[in-house]
Amino acid sequence: MRYYPLLLDLTGMHCLVVGAGEVGLRKIEGLLPCRPARITVVDPAPAGPELAAMLASHAGITYEQRPFAESDMDGVRLAFACTSGRSVNERVGRAAREHGALCNMTDAPEDGGFVLPASIARGDLTITVSTAGSSPALARVIRQDLEDRYAPEYKALTRLLSAIRP
Repeated sequence: MRYYPLLLDLTGMHCLVVGAGEVGLRKIEGLLPCRPARITVVDPAPAGPELAAMLASHAGITYEQRPFAESDMDGVRLAFACTSGRSVNERVGRAAREHGALCNMTDAPEDGGFVLPASIARGDLTITVSTAGSSPALARVIRQDLEDRYAPEYKALTRLLSAIRP
């Protein structure tokens, strides 16, 4: 499958993360710097310390300690199905399609509307690598090579170039 490369402005969007385990927390961490209007997290388990810290420091995150309900998809534009239960993830994906939302299926990427590439960010410079899901390990190795080549000083460079561009 060939994916269409896209960098998405999440400003004003409502995002949903179903499952607050290790994978769900990574998805939330990736969303936070993009400043979506709202992130709703749904999981039947109590919030762990990492999620509790995120909730305390980011007013735009809400946590619902309960199972996923199709109504959780109301107003959502971007969703992540991150549970360890295949049937729950399938329900999230189906509800996303029915509500016109994009959904990332962490346990079955081919069933979702998008995949997340391996990426690095240096200020406004973002570099992504994708193997269309055929080898996440290869994408990770290439990302690590790019991290060495495009060191943190590129953050300052992008800031400088942004200032002189006009």
